[in-house]
Amino acid sequence: LTLTHEETGSLLKVCTYGATLVDLCIPNNRGTLDDVLLGFDNLKAYEEHGTYLGCAVGRVCSRIANAEFVLDGVVHRLPKNNGEACHHGGPVGFNSYTWDIVESTLSSVKLRHVSPHKDQGFPGTLTVTVEYALLPTDSGAVVLSIMFSATTDRKTVVNLTNHAYFNLAGINRSMAASLNQHLVSIDSGVYIPTDQTCIPLGEFRDVSDSPFDFRTPAQIEARIEAQDVPRRR
Repeated sequence: LTLTHEETGSLLKVCTYGATLVDLCIPNNRGTLDDVLLGFDNLKAYEEHGTYLGCAVGRVCSRIANAEFVLDGVVHRLPKNNGEACHHGGPVGFNSYTWDIVESTLSSVKLRHVSPHKDQGFPGTLTVTVEYALLPTDSGAVVLSIMFSATTDRKTVVNLTNHAYFNLAGINRSMAASLNQHLVSIDSGVYIPTDQTCIPLGEFRDVSDSPFDFRTPAQIEARIEAQDVPRRR
């Protein structure tokens, strides 16, 4: 599927396999379009590659320690696919399914996937939708909107995300335009620390005086070299 934003000429290509964002072409400062989204040229690469490029991730993104969790006193055991952890929903996560198209317009599409009870060990039948849209702004620019929602028939856990990789310099020109030179702003005063295996520690920490403080715009380069920035994803 190709979504368009007529005023800017921006294009967003979406694949139903994994509810995957394939290309995002937006205007650059030279008046032409740059594809700023990393992806593959064919479906087979998405099926075989393990980096989750641009796909929907669930039921639970990131890692669940020891591949198990307790809910209302019941232990739910999950498959291990990242050392001792369950990663991004397990070995057959939401990225491995072809999603149904619910509705679409020129500039938006809504996709749906139904995950049955005990899928990858998770309780409850979970119905998930994601809507991708190119939205206008008052400044005349365009915004990529990603909206997830989910319903379940019994208590469960869920933590959904899209796993897009961006290079705002444009991936077709040169990857030499390093991500380290990107100027980033993140409107958050806290972050979630992890252990050495990237398991969340279950707490929020203040970003003040840490490499994760992007409340004012800063280049990534100086921050990513800090000793307490995890190297694994």
